[in-house]
Amino acid sequence: MGVLVAAFSALSLPRAGAQVPPLPPVAPVPSICVNAHVQNVGWQGWTCGSRVQAGTIGRTLRMEALAIATTGTGGVCARAHVQNIGWQPLSCRSGDREPVVVGTTGQSLRIEALTLEARSGLCAEAHVQNVGDQGWRCGDSIELGTTGQSLQMEAVRLTIPLQIL
Repeated sequence: MGVLVAAFSALSLPRAGAQVPPLPPVAPVPSICVNAHVQNVGWQGWTCGSRVQAGTIGRTLRMEALAIATTGTGGVCARAHVQNIGWQPLSCRSGDREPVVVGTTGQSLRIEALTLEARSGLCAEAHVQNVGDQGWRCGDSIELGTTGQSLQMEAVRLTIPLQIL
């Protein structure tokens, strides 16, 4: 059974009716699950664990949407800075395995930056067009990618800080 994504507006989230594939049946606790919607690929499929990656490196493909869910961490909040839209509203899920979905699908728009928040903290690194890996950032609220430079985010890596593992 898929999770139906309802849009706040026609431009702010994936189109109404866009299907995010269901989460895998079992994920280790605590864990992060990610699934990226990538140019010319679509949804990649969920990857879950204490250290995960979504998107592509070395293929010059833009991430267009990103779904994130956590288990045993108190939830996650996310917002994306999207080409021609700017910052989307912050979207939060506090329950286990409830995905937050940011970006767009079916509009060929790139995610340029992300803000991620988690009560228990998290660490993340983005891979950005013409920049490469940006380096790890950790905290309860972190920003990845770029704004005002028209650069696509191509991949993101997420990990759970050691203190909650």
